[in-house]
Amino acid sequence: MLATRGLERIFISETIPWVMLEDEVYDFIVVGGGPVGLHAGLKAALLNHTALVLDKGRKWCRVWFVPRIDNIPGFPDGISGADLVNSGREALKKHEKKVQLKDFLEVNSIEKGKTYKVKALNSRTNRTEVFESKAIILATGISDNQPLIDGSIQHILPYAGKGLVHYCMFCDGHRMAGQDVAVFGHTKFAVNTAMDLDWFEAKSVTILTNGKEMFEGEDLNEIEKKDILDKLEDHEVEAVTTEIASLFGLDDNVLGLKFTDGSERTFETGMSALGVYRINNELAALLGGKLDEEGYVIIDSDSRVLDNSGNPIEGLYAVGDVTDDWNQIPIGFGNAERAVIHAYSYLI
Repeated sequence: MLATRGLERIFISETIPWVMLEDEVYDFIVVGGGPVGLHAGLKAALLNHTALVLDKGRKWCRVWFVPRIDNIPGFPDGISGADLVNSGREALKKHEKKVQLKDFLEVNSIEKGKTYKVKALNSRTNRTEVFESKAIILATGISDNQPLIDGSIQHILPYAGKGLVHYCMFCDGHRMAGQDVAVFGHTKFAVNTAMDLDWFEAKSVTILTNGKEMFEGEDLNEIEKKDILDKLEDHEVEAVTTEIASLFGLDDNVLGLKFTDGSERTFETGMSALGVYRINNELAALLGGKLDEEGYVIIDSDSRVLDNSGNPIEGLYAVGDVTDDWNQIPIGFGNAERAVIHAYSYLI
């Protein structure tokens, strides 16, 4: 049986046969197999703990599709998201006696007693597997809103995979110097993105609202709207409100757009300013974790998840993008280091 909660589809696991496959009580179970989750598993092994990393699949890994990341120490020419994930997986293989990595397992339930009992649906067998640990590290991440072209997000994804569309100004803004850039969005966030691109010395910036009016859905009065539009004009930023019908130019390494009025535009690159589609905070909330107004999991300086009273939940940690909107992998690595080092003193 499937239950629907807003845009979420959540498995009710008790309707599916499940089996206890593991007798071992791990020191850590890490939920999420992106770079930060993998690093948490590695750090656990280095501190002589046992760990299990559960990964529901590459297509769910936000960084997997990023063609180049420039701020990872040790890679002066950058590294692709896929290579970064694969290198993290290879590192775990060197510690197989301490850490295990299991794929195609989506955690849908965690229960806290003397230990944590984790139930995860295996998408290959359609069975729920059960694991047990002393501590949990949530590295569940976020998902981006994607520009809808002809009602689907699928059209934009190949352009993102080729590095023609980006999602993080702090990650990729430095690449926009001297380029004609399209910004997908219609809110103040899109305006701020356009201003940031001016700082990064983009050759030109055009906001594409994709059929929406500027500031649609935002609580702004007419004076505020005019002030912002004047700001765009001062920075020579054009706003195109026509709906996008289709894309072209992938083979020629350009971002081409056909609009519903028959016009066409080409850009050297694009930046999505549509925000976050989903913060994968359900497991933290299920265990009593507190969320901020945007839905990020609130943690303390040791990456411990806080409850609604502001107290840390024993043995529960959260790391990476699920905890704030910095969206920086090195920050996530730091979260993971703090979590495991804190739990080291808690577990031994």
